[in-house]
Amino acid sequence: MKNKSTKVILTITSILLCMGIFTNKTYAVENKINKVPVVVQGLKDKETLANIFKNLKMIRDNMRTIDINTKTIKEKSEILKPQITSYINQLEEVSNNLERHKRIYKDSQSDIFVADQLQILSSVYQALLRDQLILIDGLLKDDPEASKLIFSDYLYTIYYYMLLGDQMLNYINENYEL
Repeated sequence: MKNKSTKVILTITSILLCMGIFTNKTYAVENKINKVPVVVQGLKDKETLANIFKNLKMIRDNMRTIDINTKTIKEKSEILKPQITSYINQLEEVSNNLERHKRIYKDSQSDIFVADQLQILSSVYQALLRDQLILIDGLLKDDPEASKLIFSDYLYTIYYYMLLGDQMLNYINENYEL
């Protein structure tokens, strides 16, 4: 008798637990789809900010082509340095456009806030790229620290900025609907 009642209790508990999990997950998905963040609702020029964000995503996607390794750095450095500098210049242009946007919409706290968020993203990727230029210089100088491509002090900051930027990019992509 005790064994049968334990089975019934466990079955009911399992059913209730599953219902709770699936109900909460469905609510979270529905709530996410239907809710536009307050900061985005008040934008005066969402289209411009969305285009700037698309440009930032494109630059980030293009940055994936950077291939720095210890074996070919001497041959590739003349190609990589201008390529990285070009991405930095593109990001500086993005920063200039964001500053212009903030001046134009100085009375819109939402526009300034989102522009600041995109500015942070641009700055983080600029720092990442500048750090890669430092890594290339270290590899060209045969600095032994630069060649430790996993636990290198050079790469610690590169990975930090890459992860920080990518997390922010994904956060804005998921929550700002730009």
